[in-house]
Amino acid sequence: MQPPVPAADIPRNFIVALDAGHVLILYSTAHAGDLRQRPKDTGMAETTTSSLIRAPRPKVYSTIADIHALAKCLQPEGTSSRMIDYDRVSGSPRMEITHGPGPQGTRRFRLVILEMRKDEEVVYAAAFESDDPSLAGEMKLRFALKDAPGGTQITVRHEGIPPGISVRDNERGSESSLKNLARLVEGRET
Repeated sequence: MQPPVPAADIPRNFIVALDAGHVLILYSTAHAGDLRQRPKDTGMAETTTSSLIRAPRPKVYSTIADIHALAKCLQPEGTSSRMIDYDRVSGSPRMEITHGPGPQGTRRFRLVILEMRKDEEVVYAAAFESDDPSLAGEMKLRFALKDAPGGTQITVRHEGIPPGISVRDNERGSESSLKNLARLVEGRET
């Protein structure tokens, strides 16, 4: 076994993490979207996608913390979405995203806010409504914000992606959702 790498020796653009199997993962944030980690014991995957939004951090935060505004952004390119209902007590929407024809092309899920740190991070839980065991489980969507030259760096991390969801499709959907968020926050909404 290799000795641990001192933190001071790790380049700034690298992230170190431990997965459920206690395996050290070292990857560059420059290629964080290429991370395809699916721990063998859970079958769940994780992805990380980042983007620069040309707006101040408080404006980006207020958009991702507003479930109705965020719902407008979650629709990946080439899909349609709608909010089916909204539970005012829990503050959670029930949504539907349609990727293709027929019931197999439509997924329903509920979003619930788990954590909020003003102007820094919002964490949502999402669970698909399905009898398909490959879509079972709770996924976390972690939106982290940092000041960056020209605006706000936003990083979206999906944790616990069920095996029935393609990791690559999840990454593409996240990239598309971040583009939608940028258009909305920057005032370029189409």
